[in-house]
Amino acid sequence: MFAIDNPMICYQLAGYERLQTPIWIYDIQNLKMRWANRAALQLWNAASLEELLSRDLSQVSTATYTRLQSYLELFKQGETIIEQWTFYPQGKAVSVRCTCSGILIEKDCLAMLVEAERITNIEQEALRSIEALRHTTVAISLCNKSGELIFQNPAAINCYGNCISNPENQHLKQRFFDRDIWLQVEQELTVKGIFKGDIQVLTKQGVHWHYIEIRQTNDPTDSSPILLINENDITERKKIEEQLKLADFSVEHSSLATVWSDRNGKIIRANKKACEQQGFSRKELLSMYVWDCDPNFSQEAWLSRWEELKQHKTLSFTSEHRSKDGRMIPVEVSLNYLEFNGKEYNFACSRDISDRVEAEKALRQNEERMQALIKAIPDTMFRHRIDGTYLDVEANENNLIVPPELLIGKKLTDLPMPEYIKKGLLENFLAAVTTGKLQTFEHNLEKPDGMYTYEARIIKSGVDEVVCIVRDVTERKQAEETLQKALAAAQAASISKSRFLSHMSHELRTPLNAILGFSQVLARSNSLSDEQQEQLKIINRSGEHLLNLINDILSMSKIEAGQVTLNKNRLDLYQLLEDLENMLQLKAASKGLQLIVERSTNVPRYIETDESKLRQVLINLLGNAVKFTHEGRIHLRAKLGKREQNQAVINFEVEDTGAGIAPEEIPTMFDPFVQTETGRQSMQGTGLGLPISRQFVRLMGGDITVNSQLGKGTIFTFDIRVKEVVAMQEKSSLTAKQVIGLQPNQPTYRILIVEDIEENRLLLLKLLKPLGFEVQEAVNGQEAIALWSTWQPHLIWMDMLMPVMDGYQATQQIKALQQQRLTKENIPKTVIIALTASAFEEEQSSIFLAGCDDLVSKPFPESELFEKMAQYLGVRYIYADENQPTFLNSVIPKKLSAEDLKVMPAEWIIKLHQAVLGANDDIILKLIEQIPDTEVTLADALTDLVNDFRLDLILELIEKIIPSEVSANHPSG
Repeated sequence: MFAIDNPMICYQLAGYERLQTPIWIYDIQNLKMRWANRAALQLWNAASLEELLSRDLSQVSTATYTRLQSYLELFKQGETIIEQWTFYPQGKAVSVRCTCSGILIEKDCLAMLVEAERITNIEQEALRSIEALRHTTVAISLCNKSGELIFQNPAAINCYGNCISNPENQHLKQRFFDRDIWLQVEQELTVKGIFKGDIQVLTKQGVHWHYIEIRQTNDPTDSSPILLINENDITERKKIEEQLKLADFSVEHSSLATVWSDRNGKIIRANKKACEQQGFSRKELLSMYVWDCDPNFSQEAWLSRWEELKQHKTLSFTSEHRSKDGRMIPVEVSLNYLEFNGKEYNFACSRDISDRVEAEKALRQNEERMQALIKAIPDTMFRHRIDGTYLDVEANENNLIVPPELLIGKKLTDLPMPEYIKKGLLENFLAAVTTGKLQTFEHNLEKPDGMYTYEARIIKSGVDEVVCIVRDVTERKQAEETLQKALAAAQAASISKSRFLSHMSHELRTPLNAILGFSQVLARSNSLSDEQQEQLKIINRSGEHLLNLINDILSMSKIEAGQVTLNKNRLDLYQLLEDLENMLQLKAASKGLQLIVERSTNVPRYIETDESKLRQVLINLLGNAVKFTHEGRIHLRAKLGKREQNQAVINFEVEDTGAGIAPEEIPTMFDPFVQTETGRQSMQGTGLGLPISRQFVRLMGGDITVNSQLGKGTIFTFDIRVKEVVAMQEKSSLTAKQVIGLQPNQPTYRILIVEDIEENRLLLLKLLKPLGFEVQEAVNGQEAIALWSTWQPHLIWMDMLMPVMDGYQATQQIKALQQQRLTKENIPKTVIIALTASAFEEEQSSIFLAGCDDLVSKPFPESELFEKMAQYLGVRYIYADENQPTFLNSVIPKKLSAEDLKVMPAEWIIKLHQAVLGANDDIILKLIEQIPDTEVTLADALTDLVNDFRLDLILELIEKIIPSEVSANHPSG
């Protein structure tokens, strides 16, 4: 009998009928048997196929049903399943190993074809073990002695994947996050035969913590030594342990002292801070009770407090703890009730509040002192609401219009005082509360014994409250009025003094003008003897010395009168320093002194400040240095200080090796008319140079200091604030030659530019290439050497500071290579001229020592470059038309000629002649004022000559035209 209608399936099953292997078909969808062969009937203990097919096999567990349904999906994919089943035909357990596959018995009806093999008792035990291995969560693996995996249970496969089929991961050590662990495993297995430990492993889910136990055993199949590996995932446990460690660490290192005690007050744990706070060791604290630490608790008091804590769960209070050395430490305590594992505990936190207690004590003492101070202050103090209501009064024995006890609760408007005082006070009350700033209100109040002046100082003391401190300032106001009158008198006297000095200066300059003027006129005479010429020089030098004294005195009077102002202009600082060096170099050299002017490369060239005052300060300091130094050297240094945007501070330093200044003289050396002992011995000067210099420096935003050692020298240091400006056009002659090309019949000059900054290379390129020079560029010393070797330039413009290789090294190597070649072949010698931004003479020496033939300082005029090339290479240039002027931004003063005076009438020229002969500069200046506005150049030139006391030059011009002009128009003379 078949429960299958498909004849083809029935024909196939007929072949299975007499097989010894039990085979049956089970309908998973309907949970019933559809066919079985004879061996299966015997296994199921069925009398016939009909009896087996009639059995109710639908009573299976939900898990079994779900598993059977999942088989259908696998059968559809053509897969075969091997399962161990145990069933109970006629109540007797039968265990079989089944090979299951899918079979289509009807349309859309897929059933399970089962081939069964009965399992013996021994096999059953093994299968139970296998089943346990399959379903345990412990990852179990076997590997040979060298660590190559030979078995993984499903838990191990689920954790690591099938490593046996993957040669890259087949070794056990591939699991370990730290591969060096395998060496430790091998060592412990060798010594102990077992390895145990918590290890980080690389699972499919990422890095996990596993507890791993590896032990040596034997393979049951061939007794070969193998390793059995059991692994439990302890990642979550590790996380909890880390959290517990963190919590324990946090408590242990907390800034609060924490202790745990049981309900009997016995301390069972204490953190580090608790031990430090009381000075006990941890062992000592754990042997103590709560009342041993806190004398405010007795044993009885603790039991009472425990019940209170148990009820409220937490208590906070202040107390005192006794330290090991007997000190009482004020503390703030928090008790917390805890229950754990059926036991009761107290977790207490305490904070040392010694600082706070001391601060509160100091505050109380301060309040007491303030109260005592308030009592001692003669001022009257009020506390008001913003509407004027009196809240508090401290009269301090001052007589008030209304007794203090009657003022409380009243308002300002209720008092008998002028309305303007009430209004002024209320307005200042409001301003103090609104702005939070101190307000001052001064007012007059007439009393029976006279008029008094009071000052009320009002400050906010609350949301709508102020404190008003009233002081009687009548005497102070009277003193101020007296002082103002005295100050006015002093100012008047100062003005009179300034006028007197100005007048005296004028009176002194007028005869001095005659002395200097006539001495210059007489000096033109050829009839004077050598002795008379020398006497004239003495007169002239004495007159100039007297003029300098007058100018110093006048400058000082202007400073004292506050009439000196800062006249800022743009200037070339480099040029100013160079001019000063040229000016004083000859005088220094005449005394055998070395004058060195240095400036840092980062000092701005073009600045805006008062050039005249800066020049005068530097001349004063350098002049003094030359005057009082008899051997050695004088240094002028300029350095850049602080720089912000286009504002900068420039530091100047003048150092000499002169006589020095005694320490007791330094505090007064900047006082007017005070000279040092060295100055007095020299019998020169007025003692005004340094005071004037200090005032000028302060006017320019800085200050001047001095450091000196007697017999060794002096250093004056000052700084000024300047504004950096864009480059100014350099002043040059109206007819300066301009190079426009190279003359013919010359070699093609090869010029190499070695410069790391592109803008600098471009500048030289633009200057040289258009003229006909053959030019190449290098950005560092290495490139320069390579180009020199292959190109052989006639001249190299060498920057000295560059990356990779600087100009010093490049010059040395080129010169060395050139010397080697000169001995072997006839090649032209290359000239190397340094381009340097350094102004220090010591660095210039290093440049020449490196082998440079010459140097040019940056920034440079183009003419200097062309002159150097002409000097060393013999280059000949073509110049622009010399008669064509080069117009500049600045006006160049015109040199006067006799023809310029002819624009004026003959009468004017005669008057000028007479005034010059009489050396009367007042009349000369008045005559200059008559010159028309169209001849402003003539007027300015004559004024400059008068101010410079060069009446001899004016006289020379007039006498050139008097014979032809004056004599013709005025024959009578």
